[in-house]
Amino acid sequence: KSDGMCSEALRYGPGGRSYIAQVLGCSRRTVSRGVKEVSQLSGAEVDRRIRRPGAGRKSYQEQWPDIDEHFLQVLQDHTAGDPMDDQVRWTDLKVSPPT
Repeated sequence: KSDGMCSEALRYGPGGRSYIAQVLGCSRRTVSRGVKEVSQLSGAEVDRRIRRPGAGRKSYQEQWPDIDEHFLQVLQDHTAGDPMDDQVRWTDLKVSPPT
């Protein structure tokens, strides 16, 4: 949770932001922005969510609900195999931008 990360950075004092950024693999700037947001909130507000429920990026399944079916159809259309050995299969797909 980002507010927990920022609270920890504040608790560590000098060097806390860099340490938290290194541990979590994010930029120090991201941690600093979070610390700025959290430091302006009261203690009770920090314990609650900063974002309202439903805010933020939609999940991949919400954005593309039938992506699995499309993928399997494309794969089926571009799959071939060895007529002498049914265990050998390949595709003729190339890397290209999605359409």
